[in-house]
Amino acid sequence: MTLIRTLFILVLLASSGARSDDAASQQILAFADRLSSHPLAPPGYAIAIVARDGTVLVHSGGIADASTHRKITSDSIFYIASVTKSYVGLLAARLHAEGRFDLDAPMTAIWPKLELPQGLDASKVTFRMLLSHVTPFDNDVIGWRGSFAGEMSPEEIELALREWTEPQEGFEYTNNGYIITAAALQLALGKSWKTLLREEILQPLGMHDTAARTSLFAPDRFAVPHALVADGWLPTAYKSDEVCHAAGGLHATIGDVATWMQVMLGHRKNDEVSIEVIKAALTQQAVQDREYHGFDRNGYALGWNISRYGGRTIYEHGGGWHGVRAFVSFMPDAGIGVAVVSNGGKTGNIFNLGVLQHAYDVLFDDAGSIETRQRYESTITKLEQARPEAEKAGPTVRGLELDSYVGTYANEALGELVIRRDGNELVGAIGAYRLRLIPQTHEDFMAVEYPESDPDSATFSDFENGIPQAMDWEGIVFHR
Repeated sequence: MTLIRTLFILVLLASSGARSDDAASQQILAFADRLSSHPLAPPGYAIAIVARDGTVLVHSGGIADASTHRKITSDSIFYIASVTKSYVGLLAARLHAEGRFDLDAPMTAIWPKLELPQGLDASKVTFRMLLSHVTPFDNDVIGWRGSFAGEMSPEEIELALREWTEPQEGFEYTNNGYIITAAALQLALGKSWKTLLREEILQPLGMHDTAARTSLFAPDRFAVPHALVADGWLPTAYKSDEVCHAAGGLHATIGDVATWMQVMLGHRKNDEVSIEVIKAALTQQAVQDREYHGFDRNGYALGWNISRYGGRTIYEHGGGWHGVRAFVSFMPDAGIGVAVVSNGGKTGNIFNLGVLQHAYDVLFDDAGSIETRQRYESTITKLEQARPEAEKAGPTVRGLELDSYVGTYANEALGELVIRRDGNELVGAIGAYRLRLIPQTHEDFMAVEYPESDPDSATFSDFENGIPQAMDWEGIVFHR
């Protein structure tokens, strides 16, 4: 896979303990070049390495769209998924510091009549807790609908909180807290989180190639998502505006991602977004004890995991969606940040982490030739383990009248499921969410969300004159 070098500047602080010679950058690029040539590596990617003195390396490679062979460039737009949480965290820190939205206020400050089920007390749950993943409850409806079907209104959020909240304890990473807080911001300030983020964070910091609306970018700028199937990489659809939510909705160029890491490192001064606000956003809010692919996660700030890697403190957050993966990180004590984004789904995270961790090892001179070879070989092994099998053809179901399944079904929690026919299959839609329904028998269908996804089961029942009146999707029942 050909690498396209878009910008190459090496500026590493000697006081950080990192290497400051050209050999470090060449070693990182050689590793990425070799790894990206593997057929299971994502079609395209971009890397950013930054330090307190400026951008160290911005580098892109591969293709943005396998169907046209359009190249990835520095102008390519990548979806950065749950890394969005760190941006919303800084927005919340600024609004709190300026007295416009109190993070330590309870949920009842926004929804005064809110009553949670099962003895849970909304007056004891603050927005800081919501953004730190330490609420005493979970809510699968908000998590699923807000993430997959389309953004929920503040009124829908309140109803879902009343009806479908379940108790939980301790740190639990979900999308719920950011989706709920976004609804609260809209009620408190009269603007959507997308508008607030643009006005309060992105514009002041000069990040004009970052947005939570895909409709703002020309289609030929996108690093198109790709699914890994038996025949190779299959281009798929990128996110629509309605599913760009506060827990995972931003798209950005690699240059803007580099700017974001510079902001976090505190050397991109701005009169509107002060260093005190940035420090507040990076202050630990919660304790966690998790290991994630070599990162020992021990804390959580406003949108950042606080971890240890190679004996050093690192702030990091990853994210993904169908066909795209992103991972952004920085070490405040060393003044160094590394980010890798890619447009390959199943193996994208393997590639991103392999390149990112190798970059840190090289920059701190922790990777000799043996370690480099081991890192490469272990990453290749992980890629090979993700190799997909050929899709098995479903059985031929004779006499199946697919048109009889077409119609609108409803579930109280998830809303309407609209089923239409598409050739020899059915397609179900819940808002922006799509589900392929592939017949196996007259009652049983495979439910496939995405080409890389493991299939669910969907069972039609309660037939009247050959027409089903209900569908059970993994225990969730929809009725006509």
